[in-house]
Amino acid sequence: MAKTLQGKNQSWQLSDTPIGSGDAGEVYAVFCKENPDLVGVLKKPARIATGGTIQRQANQIAQESFALARLDGLPGAKAHPPKLLDEAPSFTLGTANYFIVSERAPGLDIADMLSETHQSGKPFPRRVIITVLDALFDLFSRTHKAGVLWNDVKLDHIYWHNPTGWVAVIDWGNAQFLDQPEDKRQRLPRWEDYQQLVETLGGFLQHNAPELYNDLG
Repeated sequence: MAKTLQGKNQSWQLSDTPIGSGDAGEVYAVFCKENPDLVGVLKKPARIATGGTIQRQANQIAQESFALARLDGLPGAKAHPPKLLDEAPSFTLGTANYFIVSERAPGLDIADMLSETHQSGKPFPRRVIITVLDALFDLFSRTHKAGVLWNDVKLDHIYWHNPTGWVAVIDWGNAQFLDQPEDKRQRLPRWEDYQQLVETLGGFLQHNAPELYNDLG
């Protein structure tokens, strides 16, 4: 029988198995019991992990909730973090019972798109590359003004929805807050997101759109 978890605002029914798992915890597809049309993804600490790992994962997931709540989907932006839909009650912070529920990113992530184009022998769509690059520069400008560093620029964290041209960016558990005292955050410079962008997409462009890479310098 599918498991149900109670959040601050709604109860959520989980898929039988995770749709993703890793060092940051487990991710499940969920729908709201009170409103079945409301769907999302639920992130929680891994079921099989040591106590220290569970606490670290729970704290990282809480960090993501703070970032998503502050950004609120960035309406009007060219790239969008998921909206935070719900989270576990406050007394579960730092424990195996903590979770958050956020919107599910539409479309495919860039890493999967790249794999598909390699298998088909087709070039990676230039339109997608240009749109995503433009959207990320817009994203960083807006998130930094809001005091948030994404700090996790990876191809599998960037989603493209082909019918609409919608760009979504997921996984904000490594986010840092520029307005926090330095002793409470990593001492990352404001340009860290841009540095990660160069490192992540530079190699991608060199291999998949070398002429564009040369044009962009």
